[in-house]
Amino acid sequence: MFYSIFPDKDATLYEVSESQNTGLDEVLELQNTVASVAGSNVSYNSRILIQFNVGAVSKSISDGEINSNAKFYLRLYTTTAEEIPIS
Repeated sequence: MFYSIFPDKDATLYEVSESQNTGLDEVLELQNTVASVAGSNVSYNSRILIQFNVGAVSKSISDGEINSNAKFYLRLYTTTAEEIPIS
């Protein structure tokens, strides 16, 4: 049996620019950007944050809806979409 749990919130954080951090986009971006700073290459990363309601999962396990020996997997998919408008 499969039981899907979807996140409550998610966001992408960009190390290169604090003002670029976003939680509005449908796409989470995990990337490594290399920029030249003062004559040397500096690596900037993005990070993704995903929040799940684990309280609901715990309740489902205690209620017997989810087997207590269940295995959980995080599945993230890649996309090639570019320039997605905010609207």
